Amino acid sequence: LPSGSRWVLHPHGEAETVGPILEPTTIFIGPEGGFTDSELSMMLEHGCEQRSLGSLVLRADTAAVAVLSRNI
Repeated sequence: LPSGSRWVLHPHGEAETVGPILEPTTIFIGPEGGFTDSELSMMLEHGCEQRSLGSLVLRADTAAVAVLSRNI
């Protein structure tokens, strides 16, 4: 796995809201239907932190822009 932080975007559950990216960060953005429970569990077991953009479910391409815009 890459060094630095690893975030998995997920709109449900107890996820910290995305904030500024202060170090090299890999961000996993799921498909339109979201990650399966087993995919999410696997990522969390491998050191990913669950993050959220809020309660809205965004398209994958929109989510990428939304995450990066939090740093402006």
